[in-house]
Amino acid sequence: MKETMQTVLHLAKPELKVSKGNFINLLLFFTIYTVLIIMGFDLLGNSKFAILDLLFILLFFFGPTWFKAKGFQYQKISGGMWGSPAVVMNLHLPINGKIIVWKTIFIYFLSSIPFQLYMLLMVYLFNPDIRGVLEPGSYIAFALIWLSFGIYGGLAALSLEVVVYKIPSGKMISVLSVLLVILGIAVILFFPYIFENSIVGWSAILADRWSIASGIISILLAIVGLRYWSNKMTEHLYEVDYL
Repeated sequence: MKETMQTVLHLAKPELKVSKGNFINLLLFFTIYTVLIIMGFDLLGNSKFAILDLLFILLFFFGPTWFKAKGFQYQKISGGMWGSPAVVMNLHLPINGKIIVWKTIFIYFLSSIPFQLYMLLMVYLFNPDIRGVLEPGSYIAFALIWLSFGIYGGLAALSLEVVVYKIPSGKMISVLSVLLVILGIAVILFFPYIFENSIVGWSAILADRWSIASGIISILLAIVGLRYWSNKMTEHLYEVDYL
């Protein structure tokens, strides 16, 4: 395990060195989102307010992957093949595929968890309304719910960067992609009207009423999600011909 971690750190160093400026961009990005979320929490009492849901889901699901150096972004490699050039280059090295996966996950965690913690802390410190709704113990459970989502949900998005897909060309694919995005946004916006409260609202309710259970379940979901997606990404590395 120690040797594996040393190899992961050694493999991650060049990418981290190139990504220094991206961490500054991430800090600015999360700061702007923090201000928007603090303003949004003022409307948390409105059970039909779903914009806060969009902000949270975007932040914890996609946020960490938006600020990457060009060579590490998910992009067209050749022909109809899409993937991360960094992953393709790593595959030319005489190392186990698991090392490549854990390197990618390690960099993802550095790009997500510290900034998400920063946002959650600032929201609680600078918004008296959320302190009035959630006691410190309940807010910790609330934070665990969303940090956990950032792991099992965020790794689902990250898995796209560790695999290479042959994406069919054509207008139909583009139309279907746009429709899928619209459908996802519609589900989030209409969620409060179907389930009587927003997603963030329900997570606050669960954290307040069942703090310990919510925290434990969130940690378990994060562990299961980490194991599942790391294994899934490793399997796919050996299924696809990258060369």
